[in-house]
Amino acid sequence: MPKLAYTDADGAPAEHVVRDEPVTIGKSATCDIRITGEDVARLHAVVEPSGTKLRVRDQESSGGTWVGGEKVTDAVLDDGDEFKVGGVTFKVARGGGASSRRSGVEGDEGEGGEPKSSRRSARRPKKEILGGARLSKTQQTIIKIVCAAVMLFCAGVILGMINHWRKGPGVIHINKKTYVNLEDEPKKLMEAAIELARRARDAEHAGKTAEAYELMKSAKESAGRAVALIVDLDEKHPGPTYWKLHKLRAEMTTRSATINQEAFRLEMQVTRDGAGGD
Repeated sequence: MPKLAYTDADGAPAEHVVRDEPVTIGKSATCDIRITGEDVARLHAVVEPSGTKLRVRDQESSGGTWVGGEKVTDAVLDDGDEFKVGGVTFKVARGGGASSRRSGVEGDEGEGGEPKSSRRSARRPKKEILGGARLSKTQQTIIKIVCAAVMLFCAGVILGMINHWRKGPGVIHINKKTYVNLEDEPKKLMEAAIELARRARDAEHAGKTAEAYELMKSAKESAGRAVALIVDLDEKHPGPTYWKLHKLRAEMTTRSATINQEAFRLEMQVTRDGAGGD
């Protein structure tokens, strides 16, 4: 079975057996072989079986994948061929896993002539992460426990948020017995402002500019209070189920701006009329 021999970040020789699945190389934590370097992409290259040989495919990296001193996008590798990713050189070799490197060490044989290091590696495979750093079995177990606890905590938080939002948009819990519609008060204020603005326009059309201005000032005040309330509610009750508050806030803000413009126009008109009367 083919394997990739290389030197890890600690300067120690390392091997990765290429089985039926493609082997990914890059700086991402999800890569099968993780290496670091400024010219190494998150997913830099992929090595996959190609008959009795291996094929290396560059994943459009900026640093490129190099075979025999040439930059390639796709190349077939035979036993003994080398390719380079960043500052790491990989060599294609034949044989078993990483344990075969120490099988011939003198005085390291156990019962039956089997190398101790080979049996030890078979029982406790070493995981390569963070640019070649290896974790022991105990460290792997601790990480799994911590990850499981974090996942349970996040699941509890999400369930709590869903339970809160399922009360329904536009409803806030005041006490154990009373519920109040969030939208009632600002809606009433804005409706009053719209009615006052309509009356102000009617008065202006009738030539009663001063009366129109007073009505529009009241409309401006009512609209301002409505916008202040809806903004406060929108910020206190965020979440995807309160989308109606976001929409209502935008509508009220637009209407309030229109009423403010009309109030300013009438104020200028009253000022001109007063100056002309003097």
